[in-house]
Amino acid sequence: IITGSQASGLPPITLDKSTSNSLTIVGNGATIRRSSASGVADFRIFTVDGGFLYLDEVTLSNGRSRTGTSGGAIAVNSGSLYLYDSTLSGNTGLNGGGGIYIGSLAKEVVLRN
Repeated sequence: IITGSQASGLPPITLDKSTSNSLTIVGNGATIRRSSASGVADFRIFTVDGGFLYLDEVTLSNGRSRTGTSGGAIAVNSGSLYLYDSTLSGNTGLNGGGGIYIGSLAKEVVLRN
């Protein structure tokens, strides 16, 4: 369930110096999808705010950022993204960055296919 104040499908990935704050998903071909049914709230699938997101063999589809925001599937505001052998499909960034938005404070973004 996405509440009115939540811009992402999952809580933001943040950096806490006492922990590693990384999320790794090895999807083995799985799809993470926002429903395209009528009435489903707009939200991006992942937001990285200082942590580390590792995605391998995952498809992210139908992410849709909210009005005035960017990155339909992933917004890397700060922190790092490692996207390996994955597909972004049908995502919309209402202010740009349909698949991935990379903010000026992003540390590292690695795309490998």
